Amino acid sequence: MWGTTYPGVSNDLYHPNDKGNTKMAVKFYDELVKELGEPTKVENPVINQQPQQFELYQNYPNPFNPVTTIKFEIPEYGYVKLSVHNIKGREITVLANDFRNAGPYSVSFNGSNLPSGVYFTRLESNGFNSTKRMLLLK
Repeated sequence: MWGTTYPGVSNDLYHPNDKGNTKMAVKFYDELVKELGEPTKVENPVINQQPQQFELYQNYPNPFNPVTTIKFEIPEYGYVKLSVHNIKGREITVLANDFRNAGPYSVSFNGSNLPSGVYFTRLESNGFNSTKRMLLLK
């Protein structure tokens, strides 16, 4: 009997109104916390967050045979060149060579026409340069 136990929180002494529902929810939550402890906080991930800095990530998988994925992030609009070089520094292929908006990117590289060995992926954008080593095993 909500109306007699908690005055002003029911419509007809049996069925709680909005105030009664809130009071019940708070009481229920308090009892759960007593029994189980404080709940774990879960934060929502930020989706489509703009990168804060230039970043060239290690390819995955590495070593690879024959396909690998190369990920990179750019924090601002600008010219981007992503290239693959052999151990002698010779440019084998260019995977990106254009202007791009800020954001994360993922590019697939297929080395099926190349011999096993060490290769390098190089990212150049707005004065930023970074190189990562890759290993092709056939």
